[in-house]
Amino acid sequence: MLADVGEVAADALVVPVDGVVCRLGGAVARAILKSVPREERLELREDIDAELDGWKPIPDGDARALEGRGRWARFIVAAVILHPTAERPANLARAESVLRAGVENVIAVASQSGIASMAITVVGDTRKVIGDAGGHRLDTTASIRAIATALKTRHDYPGEVFWCFVDRDKRDLAVRACDAHGVAAVVSPA
Repeated sequence: MLADVGEVAADALVVPVDGVVCRLGGAVARAILKSVPREERLELREDIDAELDGWKPIPDGDARALEGRGRWARFIVAAVILHPTAERPANLARAESVLRAGVENVIAVASQSGIASMAITVVGDTRKVIGDAGGHRLDTTASIRAIATALKTRHDYPGEVFWCFVDRDKRDLAVRACDAHGVAAVVSPA
């Protein structure tokens, strides 16, 4: 779906986090904060970060439901952003595996919680990619491949997954990945 995640009507919002740090960030944080009046944003962010702080560390790939705020009834927090250390350096295969497992776990949590629809973004493709000095994020292609694979694996989810893109090129790449994996993709009109 070619839309800002903050504009999509869904019961739940997938909130990707680094399971070690457990803080809101990126497009999802902006969408959550924009969904409430400006004067409530700081308190909302502090409340959510405090709840996430109580969960840390969240194991890589784990997913948990949290009471939603703003326009979403629930958040599904997923530890899908790697926190590389000297003992656990980041690599593309591990990062892709964690993202895939995390999305599979998100779908399992949504099924178990009776969530009828959820919105997700491309995860972890906006900073330095693995291979750059200090990088720890997947590139767009690897991120999309991991999510499409997870959606295929969890095809039994009875609800709707709105995969949101503001970038047409990323959306088109996701449609091709879904087609390659035999996953039905809902694409907004061109």
